[in-house]
Parts: sequence; structure tokens; C-alpha cells
Amino acid sequence: MIRKTGVALAIAAGVLGVAALSTPALAAAEDGQPNLGEFVLFDAQNYAGNRYDTNVDVVAYTGKVFKSAAGVAAGAVNDKARSIANYHQTKYVHTYINFGGAAGGGGAYITVLPYQQTSGSLSWAYYDLESFDLALSGHEFI
Repeated sequence: MIRKTGVALAIAAGVLGVAALSTPALAAAEDGQPNLGEFVLFDAQNYAGNRYDTNVDVVAYTGKVFKSAAGVAAGAVNDKARSIANYHQTKYVHTYINFGGAAGGGGAYITVLPYQQTSGSLSWAYYDLESFDLALSGHEFI
């Protein structure tokens, strides 16, 4: 579900296809591999392409880079994500346009449920970011 200044908008088409994601291992963040406890951004739809994976809040993706599955740097993250997944087992993630760093962000955001959870139009992974495509700038674990 996408929320923009108190108005909720569904991104139902983007929650389909989560079965295509494999079960992650436990490992270090920012290594190009989806790991339990991390939030992952992909530079292609359908969880394909290069990845940025982290287990901490990121106020701004400026200076962060996607990595290939082999861990090779593969381009800037800011405003380049096309699909996302939350591998944290207990925490929600809010991923924002124009994050700003304060709790609650300040811009429009997508609510991402904990790993393998779904509820209505909300999910733990979105294969298509619709109006948020190529626009995400930061996130926080909730």
C-alpha cells in the first residue's frame, strides 16, 4: 500500500509474484545478496538485476551503489529502484520519496510488511513500484 500525506493508495499489481523470491541466508549487508534481516532494492522489476541490501535505516541513497550477485558495484541507488523486498522477519519498512530523515519521513511512502507477510494490498515484496518506480530516496525500519 502506498500512503501519501494521509491518503492511502493501493499498488495491488506490484504485490503479485512474490513466490519467485528465494529464501535468503544470514550474511553481511551491502554484499549484493538478499539476507534475512535486510531491506533490498532491485534495479529491475520482478526482483531482477543488481541489488542494494542493508539492515539499517538509510536517510538518503545518495552515494549508495547497487551490486551484482557477485558483489561488483553496478550503479547508483538513489531514484533507481524498480522492485523491493523486506527480508526482516519482525520489522515493517517505510520506503520514501524525499525521505528527509525524521521519523515518519515527510514524503509519500510504501509500507512494506515483514518477511513473507501479506495483508490485503500490503506485502513484504513489490515486483513493480508503479508510481514510485525510479523515485525512492530512503527508508526506515518501523
